[in-house]
Amino acid sequence: MMWVRIYIGSLLFLLVSCGEHEGFRSYSGEAQGTTFSIVYDYQPGDLEDEIDSLLASMDFHFSTYAEGSMINLVNTADRPVKVDDLFVDLWEKCWDVNITTNGYFDPTLGPVLALYDFDDYNDLSVDSAEVEEALKQTGMHLIRIQNHELTKKNVNVTLNFNAVAQGYSVDVISEFFERKGIQNYMVEIGGELRVKGANDKNKPWSIGIDKPVQTQSRKLLLKTSLRDRSLATSGNYRKFKKINGMSAGHILNPKTGYSEQTNVLSVSVMAGSCYRADAMATAFMNMQLKDIKTLEQDDPDLSVIVVYLEARDTAVYVSPGVDVVYF
Repeated sequence: MMWVRIYIGSLLFLLVSCGEHEGFRSYSGEAQGTTFSIVYDYQPGDLEDEIDSLLASMDFHFSTYAEGSMINLVNTADRPVKVDDLFVDLWEKCWDVNITTNGYFDPTLGPVLALYDFDDYNDLSVDSAEVEEALKQTGMHLIRIQNHELTKKNVNVTLNFNAVAQGYSVDVISEFFERKGIQNYMVEIGGELRVKGANDKNKPWSIGIDKPVQTQSRKLLLKTSLRDRSLATSGNYRKFKKINGMSAGHILNPKTGYSEQTNVLSVSVMAGSCYRADAMATAFMNMQLKDIKTLEQDDPDLSVIVVYLEARDTAVYVSPGVDVVYF
């Protein structure tokens, strides 16, 4: 997922180190191959060890880079595998988004992703027959979980939760805060975030959205305010490579196995849960603006900010009720 800049007024400097300020505490670091920033109402006692434990649990369950992780065990197994409540919970949430998006979100796309290797920026040739064969090994219907036992109908199917795991981790930490009775917080991992209450100025959390430009230096396009909501942004304009002589973004269409060329440059999704904002933002990158509008307007949980091309100009669609300030 794409980075989002986070602005929280006078608390901004706290995102780079631990500390206390105006009744708030901040904690930041590295996890899940990216960075995290957390700000919350100060509580007696140190919550950082418990936060670290939760982040480690997410890696154990869902990281394909962590040796011995549950997802790697599933992906390499040729027989049924026992999975726990957390794994089942995320799987069921993915099913919900898969149905909502008519298949545009699919965590079983591993065999297709393996053909592209977006971690390597060298040019690549992909044969259409290889893509077609890999697509036969994808689809959520190829996996069944019953009584915590996961069975693969095709031994080659693999799971990849990268498009939802960070958002889900944000939710797990946020719900931990809820159980602690914390009334005001911001939890951000890799740009996916969830907020509750207000910042230290007793105002909604202010979130900046980047301009979708192909450069490493980031400039803000606009900012919006959040209270008791989650936000995730996805874009196909920074991480791409030449495939068969054409520039291709890292988000693949589960229906075709290819990177789609749409009029959408980036999508920021606001929802109640961060896992849902995260997954929906990925799915929306494979849709035209008109299709995004249709789905968003039919779902009261969703709001969007879509940056898209209109002729040769950049335009922005903002859901009704979402306030933005342009830079």
